[in-house]
Amino acid sequence: MSSRTRSAPLFYHSDWSPSTTSQETEKLTLSGDEAKHAMNARRLREGDAIEISNGQGAHGIGVVETAATKPPRLTLNIEKITLEPHPAIELVLATALPKGDRQSTLLDMATQVGMQRFVPLECDLSSVRFQPKMISRWRRILLSGCKQSRRVHLPDIDRHSNIEQLLTSIDDFSVVLFGDQNGEAVLDTAVNEIQDLQHIIVAVGPEAGFSDKELQLLKNHPKAFAITAGPHILRTETAAIVLLSLANQIAKL
Repeated sequence: MSSRTRSAPLFYHSDWSPSTTSQETEKLTLSGDEAKHAMNARRLREGDAIEISNGQGAHGIGVVETAATKPPRLTLNIEKITLEPHPAIELVLATALPKGDRQSTLLDMATQVGMQRFVPLECDLSSVRFQPKMISRWRRILLSGCKQSRRVHLPDIDRHSNIEQLLTSIDDFSVVLFGDQNGEAVLDTAVNEIQDLQHIIVAVGPEAGFSDKELQLLKNHPKAFAITAGPHILRTETAAIVLLSLANQIAKL
């Protein structure tokens, strides 16, 4: 378990790039939306504790030294810096897009569960199609999910893909878990593939399911394993979280 303090709020500064860990103090300025949120929503003022990350593994613990309101701007005195490595096994979620606000629910929960990369999946029976304008909103949701779960690595967003393209990209260090009611309830087969594993890709179809063609492609691929998420038909975002949780178990073995 992480030894990081849980008392101070966590904020993000994408331009912060400490090269090494240090016990010496470092000055850092927080501005823009993050400073506005810190001052208005969290009501941080001089002397308050704060934590900071660049979303790439750097984590700082410090205090607010000065606070200006117009425009919102905080000067931080960072007293301790640590660099957290990426997890040894990357969790990738490749999923069909649910409708409306359920996209927000999906990405927020997936971030908290541990997703490190998101692939919008276009399936034959998808009811929602990818649009480039979705990405900026998704990034805000991922950032919010990281703050909630106190993650210091922001998930990446890949270009949209289909099942055939996804499977073509699979290398010797990857495995795919896909949702199928007729799949295995246990992970013994997938666990046997764990040697040198670097990526676990969770593939989730739309609520109408994968098409017969897509299922055939998945079932014929030597690195793809059908996993059941239970006897009932689940919403896309529910199935994604269940399968991600199972993938997390594999990653920790």
